[in-house]
Amino acid sequence: MKKLFTISLGAILTFTTLAVTAQTATQDSKTVATLTSESKNHSTLETALKSTTLDKTLGEDGPYTILAPTDAAFNKISKDSLTNMMQVGKEKELKSVLNYFVIKGNVDIYQLMQAVKDDEDGQVELQTLNGGTIIVSIEKDQIKLTDERGVSALIDPKQEVKGSNGVLLSIDTVLMPK
Repeated sequence: MKKLFTISLGAILTFTTLAVTAQTATQDSKTVATLTSESKNHSTLETALKSTTLDKTLGEDGPYTILAPTDAAFNKISKDSLTNMMQVGKEKELKSVLNYFVIKGNVDIYQLMQAVKDDEDGQVELQTLNGGTIIVSIEKDQIKLTDERGVSALIDPKQEVKGSNGVLLSIDTVLMPK
C-alpha cells in the first residue's frame, strides 16, 4: 500500500547506513532559485521559472525541493512542444507544470532512499506544489520518479545541491502532471 510521503522525516536522519553514493554539495547561503540560475545544466528550467515569476517564490523562505530537469532532459521533448509550452500567454499552464517539479519541504536523496526502503511496497508518493503526485521507487540502486502519466526519471546523485531554503535534485527526464 502506498502512503503519502510528507516532509517531516527527522527520524529518518538517525539511520546510519545508506546504499547510495551521493556527492552532495552544500551552498547554504544560496536559495534554490539562485542555485538553479547559477547551474550550467538548468538554463531551460531557469528561463521557464523566470517567465512565470516562480523564481521569486523559490527565492523565499521555503523550504522547497526542486526536482530539476536538466537541459538534456528538456532536449528530449520535441522542439515544437517545448516552444509551445514556453509561449508568451501560456504562463499559467507553464507555472502549473513547473509547480509539479516542486515539493514543499526539504527532501534529500538520503531521505527518499530511506523512505522507500522503509515502505512495505517499496514506493512512496510525493505531493507536488500543483497538487499532483509523483511515485518514488528504487531501480538498480537509483531513485526513480514516476509521474502521473507513467513517465519515469532518475535522480542524478552527483547533482544534489543543498541551499539555504531547500534542495535541488537534478533529474534526467521532464515529469509532467496528467
